[in-house]
Amino acid sequence: MGEASSTASNENFECEKPEKVVLEKVEEVVDESTVPNRLLKVALCGICLAAYSTIELGWFNFSTTMYQYLEIGLDATTATHMQSIVSATYTLGRLTTTFIAAKLSPDTIISYHYLTMVIGFVTIFLGRSSQLVITVGSAILG
Repeated sequence: MGEASSTASNENFECEKPEKVVLEKVEEVVDESTVPNRLLKVALCGICLAAYSTIELGWFNFSTTMYQYLEIGLDATTATHMQSIVSATYTLGRLTTTFIAAKLSPDTIISYHYLTMVIGFVTIFLGRSSQLVITVGSAILG
């Protein structure tokens, strides 16, 4: 008896068929006019990324040893502290970039990242006889 009443109620209930929704396919054409100097930007970013990745891996793996063999001869503890500064500023830099990325264009972000790296390396290279300058350069690199 329970089955008969449920069957009867299902027959009285009519479902409307949904209308067919047709989505228009919009194709966006990307050409040289939408991204100026696209090929040049891709090539330069690829070269810089390859160089940066190599330098970053070398820096994080060997900087404490390099600090000890500089003219000023830092001890192992001081060299490790300086590497900790690089790691801390590296993390803070990535955190800051997440907020900056919402406001700046990718070209601007890439440009200031590479400019910051060059400034950091030049600072360390030119000030390799001063612990303070090396510390500042390491912080800039991070």
